[in-house]
Amino acid sequence: MDLACGSGILATLLARQGWDVVATDVSAAACESTELTARANCAVVTVQRARQLDGLRTASVDLIVANPPFHEGAAKDSSVTRLMLEAAPTVLRPGGELWLVFNSHLPYLTWLRDLVGPTSVVARDRHYTVTRSRTRGVS
Repeated sequence: MDLACGSGILATLLARQGWDVVATDVSAAACESTELTARANCAVVTVQRARQLDGLRTASVDLIVANPPFHEGAAKDSSVTRLMLEAAPTVLRPGGELWLVFNSHLPYLTWLRDLVGPTSVVARDRHYTVTRSRTRGVS
């Protein structure tokens, strides 16, 4: 699942690697952009307009990837991402993973460790951080 899919780059990359991908975003424009990105790259992505993880069954997803938003309009606001991180462990299957790419100055690394589970930094520079989190109770 590509959550808050934006332009659909992450969803398309996963689909081209053989994953069955569902991409969601609250924005109709983002959903349309994802469809166009997938089509232009000969990838099959199911796109759904949805807010957060609404409608997903407990333990129904193997992998969530996201480059989550940190603005509400023009204002800096990470509360939407915090809600997503609180819900992610519920929808992930045992052994499921959450991969995030985000601006390095944001507090997401601490949130991931507190809310999701063991988290490692896969890549980081002064601008961006990529993390891999696994649900608690899974080694």
